Amino acid sequence: MYYPQSTPLEKGPTEVLPGSHFLPDSESANALEAAAPRSGTALASSSGSIFITHYSVMHRRSASTCPPCIRNMLKYCYVRT
Repeated sequence: MYYPQSTPLEKGPTEVLPGSHFLPDSESANALEAAAPRSGTALASSSGSIFITHYSVMHRRSASTCPPCIRNMLKYCYVRT
């Protein structure tokens, strides 16, 4: 994930659930998310930041507290061939 502009907590940065890519199936992932909806880690960052994650890590946008804030982000997906 690449953030071209500063993304403080007020803008609602991406929130990831560390370790969720180790869950055996989607049912376990859904149960974990329902049980601990606020246990994620927000990726607040300065402009130009890059985050490299596993493809199946659970992620979502965190709550935005500023009035209509636009949050830009680019996602790249690479596949080894």
